Amino acid sequence: MCGIFGFYSNKNKEYFDKKKINLIFETLKHRGPDQKNFQYYKNLFFLHTRLSIIGLENDFAIQPKNSSKSIMVFNGEIYNYKELNELLINKNINISSSSDTETLFACFNEFGFEETLKKIDGIFSIVYFDKIKNQLFLARDRIGEKSLYWAKDKKKFIFSSEIKAIIKSNFYSTIKPNLNKIGELFVNGKIYCDQTSFKDIYEIEPGKFIKIDTKNNRIIKNDFYWKIENFKQIKKNKIKDKFEEQLKDAVKTRLTSDVPVAALVSGGLDSSTLIYQILNIGNDKSLNIFFAKNKLKKINEFKFVKELISHLKNEYLNKEIKIYSIKQDIEKYFNNQKKITYFNDEPIMLYNSHLVYTLSNKIRNTGFKVVFSGEGADELLYGYNRFERTKNLIKNESNSEKKLEHIYFGASLKDIDNIENITNHNFVDQIKSSKPWQWLNKYKNLDLNTTQLLFSQKYRLQSLLQRQDRMCMANSVESRAPFLSPKFVKFINSMPFSYKYDNFKNIRKKILRNVMQNKIPKIILNRPKVGFETDFSYSMQKKTFLGHIKRLIFNSNSFSSNYLNKKAIIDILKDDKKIKSNLNIIKMIYSIETWHKVFFENKR
Repeated sequence: MCGIFGFYSNKNKEYFDKKKINLIFETLKHRGPDQKNFQYYKNLFFLHTRLSIIGLENDFAIQPKNSSKSIMVFNGEIYNYKELNELLINKNINISSSSDTETLFACFNEFGFEETLKKIDGIFSIVYFDKIKNQLFLARDRIGEKSLYWAKDKKKFIFSSEIKAIIKSNFYSTIKPNLNKIGELFVNGKIYCDQTSFKDIYEIEPGKFIKIDTKNNRIIKNDFYWKIENFKQIKKNKIKDKFEEQLKDAVKTRLTSDVPVAALVSGGLDSSTLIYQILNIGNDKSLNIFFAKNKLKKINEFKFVKELISHLKNEYLNKEIKIYSIKQDIEKYFNNQKKITYFNDEPIMLYNSHLVYTLSNKIRNTGFKVVFSGEGADELLYGYNRFERTKNLIKNESNSEKKLEHIYFGASLKDIDNIENITNHNFVDQIKSSKPWQWLNKYKNLDLNTTQLLFSQKYRLQSLLQRQDRMCMANSVESRAPFLSPKFVKFINSMPFSYKYDNFKNIRKKILRNVMQNKIPKIILNRPKVGFETDFSYSMQKKTFLGHIKRLIFNSNSFSSNYLNKKAIIDILKDDKKIKSNLNIIKMIYSIETWHKVFFENKR
């Protein structure tokens, strides 16, 4: 896992001075504290910071990679690099066999960029320059576990693992919020597809690559090499056995590492499944597990974690299981809000980001660089309560467009009028001309339960993956989500819906519960879905929080003062009933105000 950055100019050689280079290194240091390097080639500049996980002492892992044919920088892991080595050896290409970076670079040079993308299994953002054809390629992994951002003007092109490095490079003399998409940010918590919260700074979509003619600074290809919706339904033949086999394979491949792997635990089904699988498959004699406690008893899941650990210690007598936990005072949430917003680049819409940040800090300080987490299982296996609510709403709705609205907006549908009033923007029509809406229209003839699962995987999931990457990498920890192995994702999507949801008993994640029967405690196996809640969320109606947000809003430089309907916001904050019914909107305003303060107020 690493930080990558670079740019080119098609007119003049534009060299960063030493001060600017050091600034970018410092900006991306948290993504790669183990090694740093940069390289110029004609009018191109490539920079890399490394977090060493595979090929720890191997010189072939040093980046940027450079040859007579090409240059490459790469962030992530290629899990099947040993299999790819066999392909290279069969072509008489010498390879050290211990560095996925060396293997990836050799594959690009031998098989070409697009063909190699089809062969690799991993989490990655990659930038590769073909010196012969003067073409620059950028690509992102299939599901979107790693991010890659870019910007361009008539003469220059720039890319980075994180937006903040693009900002600090002064590529744009001024940066601006993406005001045309602010309503979408309120509704979704993230701007879908390739736009970001910053005007004219873009994100490569999951499963996509772009190809640029550097002579003319022109994007000549912008296409998907993999689509989550491309699958064929499989027959009902030994599906349970195949599911278990695929799950084991997903965990096994994600254990590829030259450093020990830790795991996050919540007390729920998904993380408990992963911990069981790691103990069952992994060769390490110990497993270190990390848990975030809440002070409020009604949202503290530690009793379920203790139950799991007790059960597994009896099951795996030859393995040592260590549990570490953290708690966070409410005051620390306020104190850390600016810091985690800085690391996230965009407004923090998931307040459990605070706990992920603090957990990853604990993980790193305990000596680990890699952690497993359970992201994706809910999106794949119909795990969320909202899926069932949407199903019931759709069932009673005859209007096809209204059905799509329920899938797209979910719980936010009730807030639309207030959001449009606050943002001074009628954005619903805009959303209905957007790529995600067009995608929904295209697949509306599928079973709508399947459609909402795919929509959640393709779009909604991106907020969670951004949270995991940014909050963990802020502390130089790589987060891995085995449930999101593309092979496993494709298999799950190919299964008949009846294996995910029992319509008669209202049981979600049906097949996962069946497979984990007698492997984890029943109290966990039969638990209903509980969200990743925090003490902070329950403090938001208190005077301390409301006073804090009022101070932000009343500042003349605030986002609300300059871009929102400040009067409408104040009207909500004056009324206790309105506060209670608009808590999600209030949270969003707080997050956007903090983001604006971090990235814009000092830039004026």
